[in-house]
Amino acid sequence: MRLNTSAGTNLKDPRTGRIYVRKKDCFQFSVRNQSIPRFAEYVGFTIQRKSKRLREAALRAKQQQSVDSF
Repeated sequence: MRLNTSAGTNLKDPRTGRIYVRKKDCFQFSVRNQSIPRFAEYVGFTIQRKSKRLREAALRAKQQQSVDSF
């Protein structure tokens, strides 16, 4: 996990052109493809949109692992 953008920095909305000031730090993290099913099981997301994409990615990762094991 790494700090992506710090609190207090400006964010320009590309649609409206409005400038906003970030109130919180924004972090970025990555999960290796082989660990996606475990991440989905133990951590997951509460936001439905992200949860759905994570479930789909976990299924693809499991299918890929089963193909690689042959």
